[in-house]
Amino acid sequence: MAVRSAVDRSAQKARVANAVHPTMTETRSKIRALFLTGLMVMSVFAMTMAFSGSVAAVQHDRGSGGDTTTSNAWDTSTGSGNIGGGAIVFQGESAGDITFEASGSEVLGQSLTNNDQENLASIASDQPTTAYTGGGITIYVESPEISDYEFQTGSVGGADIAGSTVSGGQSDLYVWADYNYAEAEDLDIEVTDSNDLDVTGEALASGEPTTRGGLDNTQTSDDSEVAWHINLDNLDEGEQYTVALEGTDDLDSGDAAITDTFTVGTEDELSLSLSSDEVTKGESTTYDIEGGAEGDYHLVTIDRSDVTGTATEVFRNIEDTAEVGQTGTSSNGYAYALVEIDGGVGTGGIDTGELDDTDVTVDLYSDVLGSSPTVDQSFINSLTGQDDQTLTVNEGSVTLENPTQFYVPGSEVNVNGTASVGVSNVELYARDNNDYERVTIGSTSVSDGEFEWDDVDLGANSNILGLPGTYRIAVVDASEPASDADMTTTEMAQATSDTHTIRVTEAELEASASIINGQLADGDSLNIAGAAPGAVSSDADALFYGPRGNVAHSSLAVGSDGTFDEDVNPNGLADSPRQGTVVLTVTTPGRDGTYGTGSIGSLSSEASTVSGDDLTQQQAIERIAGVTTEDTGSDDKTTSFQFRFTDGRVNVDTATGEAGVNGQVAIGDEMTVAGTTNWQPEDNVVTVEVIDGPSAAEFPVETTDSWGTDGQWNVSINTTDLEPGNYTVEATSGAASDVMSFSLAEEVTTPTEETTEETTEQTTEETTEQTTEQTTEMTTEQTEETTEGQDGPGFGVALALIALVAAALLAVRRNN
Repeated sequence: MAVRSAVDRSAQKARVANAVHPTMTETRSKIRALFLTGLMVMSVFAMTMAFSGSVAAVQHDRGSGGDTTTSNAWDTSTGSGNIGGGAIVFQGESAGDITFEASGSEVLGQSLTNNDQENLASIASDQPTTAYTGGGITIYVESPEISDYEFQTGSVGGADIAGSTVSGGQSDLYVWADYNYAEAEDLDIEVTDSNDLDVTGEALASGEPTTRGGLDNTQTSDDSEVAWHINLDNLDEGEQYTVALEGTDDLDSGDAAITDTFTVGTEDELSLSLSSDEVTKGESTTYDIEGGAEGDYHLVTIDRSDVTGTATEVFRNIEDTAEVGQTGTSSNGYAYALVEIDGGVGTGGIDTGELDDTDVTVDLYSDVLGSSPTVDQSFINSLTGQDDQTLTVNEGSVTLENPTQFYVPGSEVNVNGTASVGVSNVELYARDNNDYERVTIGSTSVSDGEFEWDDVDLGANSNILGLPGTYRIAVVDASEPASDADMTTTEMAQATSDTHTIRVTEAELEASASIINGQLADGDSLNIAGAAPGAVSSDADALFYGPRGNVAHSSLAVGSDGTFDEDVNPNGLADSPRQGTVVLTVTTPGRDGTYGTGSIGSLSSEASTVSGDDLTQQQAIERIAGVTTEDTGSDDKTTSFQFRFTDGRVNVDTATGEAGVNGQVAIGDEMTVAGTTNWQPEDNVVTVEVIDGPSAAEFPVETTDSWGTDGQWNVSINTTDLEPGNYTVEATSGAASDVMSFSLAEEVTTPTEETTEETTEQTTEETTEQTTEQTTEMTTEQTEETTEGQDGPGFGVALALIALVAAALLAVRRNN
C-alpha cells in the first residue's frame, strides 16, 4: 500500500510538470517511464520479501504536523521517523530514532519539557509519563505494554489454550495480542521448542511473516491488535513450545513483551487423569480429560453401587463441567458428568463424601457428544469406553478427646476432638447395654480439623449419662447415621467414629473454710471455696449454726467449671450467730437439683424457719439434715466445719535473736518477733512496734499480712547500733494488741546441750555431796556433842541435877 501510494503521487507530479513545460514532455515521459519501471521492479521485490518472512513497512503520520513524505514518515518496522504534535512516545524508545517537528521545522527533544523541567533529549525506560511541551507542540509519554494475548484454536477468537495443551487433531492456532504501541513499533514473534531451538519458520503457516503491526490489519481489524497463524501440523505431538512477542526495535522488555507456552496434544488419544488416586472420604478431587478436540463434550461416570450419599452430588459442577446427574437405580445406575474440552483440557471434580470407602472406578467415554444430550441408562450403555481410573477412597477418622473417662451428672463440660479432612459435622452418642442413643446436643461443625461443644450438660441431654454407671460414649461423622436416633453397635463400628468407656460418677463435694487457729474473729469474713461438680444448675448453700440454735444462710454461686469461691461475713446474714462455738455446713443438692424429696422450698427459707423454733444447736443441725442429706433416698452432699466465733486477738509469744533465747537479743541481730492471731490475713495486718526502752524510737516498725490457718505470724527487726537495755514490743491488729518485754545486750550466750548436761551433773553431784557431807557432819557432830555432853563435866552435872529433881518428885507422889 505504501508503494502504491508513492507511485500515484509521482504520476500526479508528472502530469503537473507536463502542463507547465510542454516542449520537454516527450523526453521527460521517457525518463519517467524508466523511473516507474524501476519502481515497479522494486515493488515486486518488496512484495516477494514480504511473503518470504517480513511485512511491508507501515509508514504513517505520527502526530499532527509531521512530514508524511515517504522519506520522513514514521516507520513502525524500524521504529524511526518524524513525530508531530499530539503524538505519544513510549518509555524506552530511542531518542536518536525520533525527529520532533512542528510545521516542517525540527523541535529539539531537550526543548520539550514537563512541569518538573525534565526533557525528551533521551527517553528513559522510567521516563515520567506526562506531557512535554516546547516549540509549539506537546508530546505525551506512556508506558508500552502488551495488554492482552491469547493462543486461540481454530480461528481468531477461538478458545484460548495459552499455558496448556491444544488438543490432538487440531491444525490451526492463532497467536493474538493487543498492544498499545502499534503506532511506534511492530511486533516480532519467535517460537522455540523444548530444546530452545528457534522453530518459528516451521511453526508459522505458509507466507506468514515473523513481524506484524497493528496498523496492517491483516488478521484483525483493530489497529491495536495483531495475530499470527501457526500450523500445528508442522509441529511435534507431545512437544511443548514457547512463544515470545516483543517490539521490533526498542520496546522489547518488561510489559512490552510476553512469553508463554503451549503443548501439542496427541491426536486420537483421549485420556482421563486424577489429581489424586487415593483420598480420605470427604475430600474433593479433580480430574482432567486430555486429547479431545476443542469444544467437544465427553461423558464421565461412576457406578451408583459405589455411592452411599446423593448420586447427583458425586460430580461437582465446576470448571468445564456442563451438566451432572444420575441414571438408573442405586444398584444399576450411574452418576455422571458431561465435560467440555476447553483449552485442550476438560476439567471436573468429584466429592468423595458421597462415595463408599472402597476402590471406585471412574470411566471416560470416547463418544463426542453435543452440549445437551439426553442422558439416561440406555444412552450410557450405548457409549464406548475410552479410559478409566481407580480412585481409592479411604475411611475418614474422628477422635474424641474429652470427656473420655469420667463424667459427673449435672456438670457442664466441653466436648471436643479432631476430625480428618472430609468430615464436616459430627454427633455424639451414648450406649448402655443396647443400641447407641443420640445425645441430644445436636451436631457441631468441624473447623480446621477440630470440633467442640461448649459447656454442655450431657446428663440433661441423655437418659443414659444422667445416672451413675459405666457406659460407652461415641463421636461419629454426622453424615453417616440414619435418620432415626439410634445406631447398632455394628453400624457404629462401620461408621467413621471413635468410642470410649466412660464412668458416670456421683457428684463429690469439696469445700474449705479459712478458719484461723480454730477461730473466726467477730467482724471478719470467712472464705468458703471448693468444687461442686454436678451442681452447676444450682448454687451451693452455706449454713452457720449458732450456739443458741439460730441458723444463718448464705448462697455460694457455682461457676460453669463447677467451683465456688465466696467471702461470707456471718454478721451480715439474717439470724447471724452469737459468739461461741459455731458449726458451718456447705451443702449441695443431688442430681435432681432438689434437696431431699423436695419437701422444702429452699434451704434459705428452711433455715429461717428453724431459727424461729427455739432449738438447740444440735437440734437445728438435725432438723436441716432431716430434709436434705438424711432424707429418704437423698443424694444431697454436705461437709461441715466447727470454729469458735470470738473477738479478734493477736498475741506476742517470742522475741528472739540469733542465740535463740526468748526475751534476750544481742545488739546487731535480726530480732524475730512471733505470735498468733485469729484474724483473716486477706483483710488484716499485724503491726509490730517497740514502744518502750532506751532506743525504742529508733526501732523500725514492721508489718505482716502473711500467716496460715494456724494463725502464726512473725516479723524481723534489725537491732544494729541500738542501745542495750530492757524494751517492750507491742503487736496490734485491728482493736487487739499484746506486749512482751525483752532485753538488748552486747552479747547473749547461747546455752548448749553439753553445758546444760555438765551443769546439771555438777549441780546434782555437788548438791548430793554437800547434802551428804552436811548431813553426815551434822549427825556426827550431834553424836559427838551428845557423847561429849554425857561424858563432859558441865553438861553432865546439869543432867544429874534434872535426874535428881525428877526422882524426888516421883518419891513425893508415891508417899501421897
